[in-house]
Amino acid sequence: MNTIHDLGGMDGFTIPERDQGRILKEEWERQIWGLNFAVRGVPGYATGGRAAIEMIPPELYLSMPYYARWLYRAEKSLLAGSFVTEAELADPDGPVTMPNIPNFQPRSPQEALRRLTIDDSYELEAEVPPFFAVGDAVIVKNEHPKDHTRMPRYVRGHHGVIHRHHGVHYFEDHVGGQDVGQQHLYTVMFSGPELWGRRAHPKDRIYAELWDYHLQPAA
Repeated sequence: MNTIHDLGGMDGFTIPERDQGRILKEEWERQIWGLNFAVRGVPGYATGGRAAIEMIPPELYLSMPYYARWLYRAEKSLLAGSFVTEAELADPDGPVTMPNIPNFQPRSPQEALRRLTIDDSYELEAEVPPFFAVGDAVIVKNEHPKDHTRMPRYVRGHHGVIHRHHGVHYFEDHVGGQDVGQQHLYTVMFSGPELWGRRAHPKDRIYAELWDYHLQPAA
């Protein structure tokens, strides 16, 4: 995250009033949440995640309710997968051509709800050892890639300590098609003063999840 989409740690930005408090306040938000589950696992549908949301123009992103960004992402992914057309999206009450997806059975509402209750893990089988262990002192690389990255700007170049090791997890950065190999995921702990200087309380602690690719040993 390198643009206005990386609001974490930036002064002057707060959650819009309509998005504060209880989530899924309105029916359209519940429908988008349902859509998010309905399209998971559809062959040819690219979930995209944060990378797709970061394609939203900044002036539009800042004015959109939270779940409107999810809808934007879904529309772009549906278009990219040829599941819908621009004309169909522009006329939601008009005719829609059902896509032909061989051997695909969509989840039922009951199956979607059941998924919410499953305590599963996204950890992958590790074939390489981790670079770091709990307690290691590390520095976040001070890099600013043009592509999507899960490394928040406000931790770059700062010292932290490995708080937890989560094993190998899917690496979500876009690195120009480069294969960086398996990446172990960690929770890294930072002190408030390390990130925010003297105005931070000395007992504040901030935690960020980062991969091997983002870190280097502290000298």
